[in-house]
Amino acid sequence: NDDKDDNIEQKRKYWEKMVVQRREELEMAQEAYAGDGSTSPKKKSDTNKSQVKNSAQADNGDEEVKNPLVEKEKRRIANEKNKEWVHTSAKLLSEAESELEKLGDRGSVTHQKAAERLLDLCRINGGVYIKIGQHLANLDYIIPSEYVNTLSALFDDAPCSKYSDVREVIKEELGYYPEEVYESFSEQPIASASLAQVHTARERGTGRKLAIKVQHRGLRETSVGDLFALTLALRVVESLFDEFRFGWIGDEIAPNLPKELDFVHEGRNAERAAAYLKDAHLDKDCIIPEVFWVLTTARVLTMQFEEGFKSTDINSIDNAGLKRCEVSKLIASVFNAQ
Repeated sequence: NDDKDDNIEQKRKYWEKMVVQRREELEMAQEAYAGDGSTSPKKKSDTNKSQVKNSAQADNGDEEVKNPLVEKEKRRIANEKNKEWVHTSAKLLSEAESELEKLGDRGSVTHQKAAERLLDLCRINGGVYIKIGQHLANLDYIIPSEYVNTLSALFDDAPCSKYSDVREVIKEELGYYPEEVYESFSEQPIASASLAQVHTARERGTGRKLAIKVQHRGLRETSVGDLFALTLALRVVESLFDEFRFGWIGDEIAPNLPKELDFVHEGRNAERAAAYLKDAHLDKDCIIPEVFWVLTTARVLTMQFEEGFKSTDINSIDNAGLKRCEVSKLIASVFNAQ
């Protein structure tokens, strides 16, 4: 029995090592594919040789003339190779994780405890922390499943702002309280996310049902500091632990956060999307809610309310009498049109 246990332990250590290595390989492949596609990652020695060659050419006064068509073809070929690299790396990582799962991952209990603590941290701090948690929940190809499954709760169970705060945000943005702006306004939100929550309302005069997206109060003021603190923490941990390579998460969110906090920008994007769908003749099958610009500002977005459900809700798709294959084709067509 002892020999058997030792053998299992050796196998477990081997596959734990393989998971780490193949995860790093996948990250490298993704970085290469996300780049300009001009080259694949080079070894340090190759880079040094290239630098020596370029220095020699500079000393001789030689100038390399590049053919744009040739360079474009090189980039296309490199991009295809990098794409294949991503697919192969993802497959190898999946195989390694599967083998480790069969043996019983020692870190599973630890991961679950850490994931639950991280979930509590995100919920307590809200805002940018919720955003980071949601982002991590989408990285099922990089981080352990315990984090993905636990943090996925943030998509449907994000904290809600108090109605008193919602009223004040609308007053600050539109000049009046919601009951003065709309014919009726629901105090309870129908959904809440990392940056805002959605309430239903009725338009004065017409009675049309509206969806009002209201940014969480104080988020705009605290987001910069929160993001700085998170990025700093990620960098510190990254410098202390070689296997921790998630500092890029802060870099990825930082430039996009100001845009996401501007609902006018979001409204314009909605209209652009609607125009793309109309040009692709998809506007009959896919609806982009109308934006009510008179009642829209940087922190309040007013749109026409449309009934619907998540595209991942298989039961609702079936109950609506829709064919799954047709829904998936429509989703692919919508993304392709944009």
